[in-house]
Amino acid sequence: MTSGIDDADVSLKVIAVGDAAVGKTSIAGRYVTGSFESSYKATIGTDIFRKIVTVEGRRIALLIYDTAGQERFRNLVERYFIGAIGALMVYDITNRDSFDNLPTWSRQVDKHAGESLKIVIGNKIDLKDERVVEENEGQGMGKQLGAEFIETSAKDGDNIENVFERIALYAINRVRGRVP
Repeated sequence: MTSGIDDADVSLKVIAVGDAAVGKTSIAGRYVTGSFESSYKATIGTDIFRKIVTVEGRRIALLIYDTAGQERFRNLVERYFIGAIGALMVYDITNRDSFDNLPTWSRQVDKHAGESLKIVIGNKIDLKDERVVEENEGQGMGKQLGAEFIETSAKDGDNIENVFERIALYAINRVRGRVP
């Protein structure tokens, strides 16, 4: 963690990883702007979103590094993992391959981000009729990878705030010595 940016007490890096088109950009965009962009545009390299939140009286600048999911960008984006306090490992509940690739993403996070809070996110729950990955499978994957688990809908905004509140609270607790 580094000292404040602008009017924040502390700046925290959060990385969003996962296959292409799982909704990493939509999750970050929904959280920061409160809106959903329905057109898909692939992330090239890494985009950075920023939002200031207050947790337990401390102003925290969350810097959300939205990484490219395409295989050809993997080596490029790994350098952005360093120093991350949180890692959002996102899959699309309508895409089995994106779920099956989570262990690979988790290994990259473990290797390059070290001690960060990992959250497995099953996104696109608004597409429940197209679901191919059940919620209990996501919960199991979270346990297997030593991560928390949550399902979200960037489109509807379901559980988006909750994801980032968990990370901010984890960070504050870590700073205060409440997290090993």
